[in-house]
Amino acid sequence: MDKFSISRNMGFITGPLMLILGIATYMNHRFPPLSIVMIVMGTVRIGLTIYSYLMNKKDNQA
Repeated sequence: MDKFSISRNMGFITGPLMLILGIATYMNHRFPPLSIVMIVMGTVRIGLTIYSYLMNKKDNQA
């Protein structure tokens, strides 16, 4: 397993975790700026993980 696949697999865990923690803290009105940053970073992490997965899948089919 190379470092890119390990990072992608970790992204499937860390992305939703950051998103859930950001939403939870935003709903409790604790640290609103940090909550918004965590929501954005979680969404970006999920997006990059899915993009990486699809590009790797496309490269393996060719």
